[in-house]
Amino acid sequence: MRLAGIRKAVRRKRSQVRAERNPVILAVCLDGSPARMEDFELALFGHHTRVGADRSKEVCFSADGVFARLGAEAPTYAGVLAFKNVDFRYQGEPVLFAHPRFQGALPETFGILEVRELVGSSIVTSCSARQEVLRKLGFIER
Repeated sequence: MRLAGIRKAVRRKRSQVRAERNPVILAVCLDGSPARMEDFELALFGHHTRVGADRSKEVCFSADGVFARLGAEAPTYAGVLAFKNVDFRYQGEPVLFAHPRFQGALPETFGILEVRELVGSSIVTSCSARQEVLRKLGFIER
């Protein structure tokens, strides 16, 4: 359910920003259904298939996420800014999921966030330059 909700949110907003000259960052949060950041990875990039009796052997990556569509044109989104849940209570930090086909440079401001990118068949994580960005804005502790 969460994966479908993330995919739907990304697709639904595409028509609203398609006319923009530059790719945009889309903020996504599933109200009432807190997501894990791994849910965003699966919905946006795809999944790894594991086989074997104990399912421990990784065999391939299936690029079947929303960002995995083939095409040479510039993407509508430079990325998705993912929130686990938006509330007055501190729910954790947002993560920026960069679109694999976005070739531009993001503003320096995004350097304070954790960024996840699909590079080949691996998801690469760049740690945030600052810790607890939202906590420092005064959100209430859980």
